[in-house]
Amino acid sequence: MKAVHWLRPLLAGLLSGAALGAYAAVAPGTDLSNGNFNNIAYGALSDGNVFALRALLYPEGDGLATQQVLTRANTINLKLDQLGIGPTGAGTSLEVFSYSVTNKDTVAHDGLRFMVALGVDGNPNTLLESVAETWGAAAPGEPSRRQTIDWDGTPANALDNVWTSSTNGPSAPEGTGVPAACTAPSVCDTYVGLAWDIKTFNPGDSFLVRVGLSDNGQHLSSRFLRITADPSGGISNVLTFSGTVEVVPEASTLAMLLAGLALVGVAMRRRVTAALG
Repeated sequence: MKAVHWLRPLLAGLLSGAALGAYAAVAPGTDLSNGNFNNIAYGALSDGNVFALRALLYPEGDGLATQQVLTRANTINLKLDQLGIGPTGAGTSLEVFSYSVTNKDTVAHDGLRFMVALGVDGNPNTLLESVAETWGAAAPGEPSRRQTIDWDGTPANALDNVWTSSTNGPSAPEGTGVPAACTAPSVCDTYVGLAWDIKTFNPGDSFLVRVGLSDNGQHLSSRFLRITADPSGGISNVLTFSGTVEVVPEASTLAMLLAGLALVGVAMRRRVTAALG
């Protein structure tokens, strides 16, 4: 056990007393205004604790470093929609957290990378976990990249502080995002993350990232991570971490697209009518 985490097992114990169901539940006091969700109890008797779920934004095309999403969005004229922040499904076995970001600028942003880093203690007695991946070919909206680190307990070395364009983990294949220590139980203190690459983000466009946490194996996409508690303490909590992104065009762009599709439909109808005529 790593001795640097004495506050975390205490907090996990308090959470387990407050929420005895076998489901995820956002603890009171979670600050939803900054894009972060902290202290989420999950698993059997709520022994598992997600002590950090933090949204990050790396504007690679602008040459800027990773920062918490609200701070970074403000510097490049993006808007984090705080009303779009969940969670939904609180108290159920699949809880979903949503982040909506809109380009309020007059120029497009290229190469944005949106990241969600998750710090988890599946077993409050040992603070050790193992990680497995299901990481096939990407379907639309699924994470582009992921990373797992064996954390030493130092805040400066947490994934949300060290994840940059050059160290943000592989895009493929399965297994390459997990250090050897974190594939075995009783060794790794886990920090994991999922990332989405937003290639072109035009003025007025929005994207919506949905992140799902489940303690019964549900997942939002076919690319996901599974964090399993160290069973030596008699706890077998498993947390599934998944998510999707949806890019929504600016309203006028969408109207033009719909108008174009309508014209195509009219042209096709005329062609069919002429052929039957």
